[in-house]
Amino acid sequence: MSLPRLQMTVRRIEVLKLRCAGWTRKEIASEIGVSDAEVKRVLADLYRIAGVTNAVLLCAWAKEKGHITDVSLLVSVLRQHAALPPLATNQGVPASVSYPKKPTGA
Repeated sequence: MSLPRLQMTVRRIEVLKLRCAGWTRKEIASEIGVSDAEVKRVLADLYRIAGVTNAVLLCAWAKEKGHITDVSLLVSVLRQHAALPPLATNQGVPASVSYPKKPTGA
């Protein structure tokens, strides 16, 4: 018996974009109005779909597949996991780039 094919749903894409913007599971759960366990399940589905085991590889896969188009999203996750220094605006990332902002005071 084979597993049903996992597809990219609106919820999975929403969680993917927020995760690749550097949001935590708890922040994502609060933003979209679901439990932390639900976000964890969605992320596990995404890891399975992408065939990866961590957020950095997941976001690289998402960029490659066109689910995220802004490289600053990927950089934010890389920075979170590898303690990279912030990018200056003269290093190829325009100041006008917009992506989901993390909530403050969460």
